[in-house]
This record gives sequence, C-alpha cells and structure tokens, in this order.
Amino acid sequence: MSSSLCYYNCSEHPYSISPNPDISGVGVIIGYATTAGIVVFILLVSYFTVYDPLEDPFRKEIGGTPTIQYRPNPVDVVFLKLTSAIWNRLRKKNTLSSVAPPRMPRNTRLHASCVKCVQSMSDLQILTGTSILISGYAQLKCGLSAYHWQILVFLAWFSSLTHLSCLTFLRNYLYNRPGERVWRLIGMAIMLLMLLVAMVPTGNFNWRASTNSTPVPSPSDYAICYFNRAKQADNMTFGTMIFAILLLSLGFIYRIVRLHRSLSVNVVGRARRILSGRARQFLIQLYNKLDISNSGMSLRRTMAYRPFLALFLATRTIVDTWTSMFFEILWLLGSFIWGLTRLRQTLGLSNGGSGEWAFGQVISILQLAAPLLTISEYLYPSKSISAFTPSNTHFGRSTIRGSRSTQLHSTGPGNGWIQQRIGLAISCR
Repeated sequence: MSSSLCYYNCSEHPYSISPNPDISGVGVIIGYATTAGIVVFILLVSYFTVYDPLEDPFRKEIGGTPTIQYRPNPVDVVFLKLTSAIWNRLRKKNTLSSVAPPRMPRNTRLHASCVKCVQSMSDLQILTGTSILISGYAQLKCGLSAYHWQILVFLAWFSSLTHLSCLTFLRNYLYNRPGERVWRLIGMAIMLLMLLVAMVPTGNFNWRASTNSTPVPSPSDYAICYFNRAKQADNMTFGTMIFAILLLSLGFIYRIVRLHRSLSVNVVGRARRILSGRARQFLIQLYNKLDISNSGMSLRRTMAYRPFLALFLATRTIVDTWTSMFFEILWLLGSFIWGLTRLRQTLGLSNGGSGEWAFGQVISILQLAAPLLTISEYLYPSKSISAFTPSNTHFGRSTIRGSRSTQLHSTGPGNGWIQQRIGLAISCR
C-alpha cells in the first residue's frame, strides 16, 4: 500500500471492506490451507505406518534400541497394536500367497522419507506463518479491516499448530541435532509471539451475534482499533480468545519440555515416577490395612478402597493419553478441522477481494508444487536414503507384537499387585 492510503480513524466505521487479495484471496486461502492439510496427512500416515512407540525418542545412536530406563506410552502401544492386528487380518483375506514378501526395506525407506518430509514441511510452516503475520502488522496502520485480520490469524493458526506437531514427531531427529532444535524453537517462538499478540483483537469479534440488538465491531472496522477490549465485547468470545492463547502458549512450553531429555526425563519423568510410586504405596497400605483380600464385596472395599483405586487409574490414564502421540494426532486433526470451519464462517461475511487473482495469489498456488516435489523426491529416491535410517528397528507392526512389549511393565515393590488390577501396566516416563 502507498503512504497516501495509510489512514485509519477509530471514531469512523467504514461501510464496506476494502479488497485485499494478498490476505483473503482465493489463491492465498487455498495455498495456506492445503499446505497445512498436507502436513496433517503426512503426520497421519507416519503415525500409522512408521511410528514405533517402543523406540526411545532420546536414544543417542540413531536407529538404536531403547534404553532400559525408557517406558513406552501404553496408549500408543495398545492402539497401534490393535490397528496392526486389524490390518494384518484384512491383508490375509486379500492375499493369495501364504508367504508375504519382506516389508523391512520398504518401512525403513518410508520412515526416513517421512522424517525428511516432516522436516521440510515444518520449515515451510515457520516461513509462511511468519510472512503473513509480518504482512498483516505492516498493514495495520494503513486501515486493515477486522475481517482481514481475522483471516490472517486463522492462516497463521494453521502454520503454528502444524509446526508444533512436527516438533513432536521430530523429537529424536532434533535431539541428535541440537543446533537445528535451537533455531527451530527460536523461529517458532517468534511466530508464536506475533500470533498471540495478533489474537488479542479477535476477542472483540463476535460477528455471529451481529443480528441482534447488541452492538459488536463490524468486519469493516479498522483492526488496529481493537487491541484493547471493547466495552461491547462479548464475554464468551473474549474468554475463547484467552483460552486459545493459553492453549498455544502451554502447547509450546510442552514441546520445549518434550524436546529436551533433561526436562522430559530428569525433571518431569522423575517427578511422575515419585508421585506414582507414593500413590501405589498408599494403595498397597490401604489394601493391607482394610484386609481387602479377605473382605469380599464388603462396604470397606466399595467405599474406602475402590474410589482411591479408580482415582489412581483415571489419573494415570489421563496423563498417558495426554503424553501420547495418539492424542497429538487427534489434537492436530481436531484443531485443523476447527480452524477450517471458523475460516469458512469468516469468509462468508464478505468477498473482501477474494475473487481477484493478484500476484500474491498466483505465487501461493504455485508454491504448492514445492512441498509436493519434496515429498515425491523423498518417497521415490533414485538411490538409498541418507544416513538417517533406522537399521535395526522393526517398526511398530512387528516390534509391538514381539517380546519387547514386556517393557511396558514397571519394576519395583508391588508391581505384581498393580498388574493384577490394572490389566495393562501404565508406565511412567
């Protein structure tokens, strides 16, 4: 925009939205949403095909076996074991030959390809998210509308949530490359800080309530005028914005912890082991004190012992689910669908330049070829993949069925007592 067009007055309320195809154009929307969708698809395929929950994410030697201290996440182990059993049963029904070809080389190549694809796409998400945020901030004083600011926030939201999930998937890769881990975290921190500030005005945008008598900011109003809470702001909308900011902030802190062994294992893991051990010891003492083994279905068992046992199991199940890759995939998929839904609702408010094909839109569409070419390059290499190839790991489908599943069971006093009542040992990291 030229300087002659850089104007805003918060006391005025424009009647129409000025076109801005570089933000709300069809090509830009398709480019950002499709790129984020590609990342979601790659992570889904990686989880179901090459992700092995029995591998220690902090193994020092790439492709090495898990350490003795490592305890795999039981949610991932059970879920992938179940899906593997279903897949094998379906494959047997559709296989004519009784001898299946070896799948190890294919899985090895696919694992290395997925890592490289996720690595490339995560870098792309940092660049695209930061670029559109910088573009939006540069246009704020030039009268950028609240409508375009809302779209900008959603596009940056796609980049941030997909990159956070990429960091989780690349835990072992980044652990063995601390330099790359540092600059990726710095890049994510910069983009996240810009996004969190950009989300502040959206707490005033409750355009779904514009049909009633309550005055709300119009989509055509200047976005810069709403960085402070408006008097007529809807409490639910403002609370949703606060919740989203907290969710992204805690999500980033959570990834920082998971990417560093000193924090994930030595601090959080140790604290969890101590608390879990004390809880088990309390249950054992209560079990012996109330003589539960000889009480049958007594009131003591029902009212005194079982509530504490249920609380213990529920807490461990929630924590294991929260720290699982399964929940990471669910969170990514749910957030992506929610973002698409909200973006579609916002786009329905106005055309706002989305029908005009400008240079920025054409570039956004053409840039889709970059991730697609990158994916095809890694999936169909002319020669062997790079050195990042797990050499002695039977990914998920074969390893989970092996005897290594015994690593799930904890060690220590009272372990047999716990296993008899849990059925599946829920391990502590």
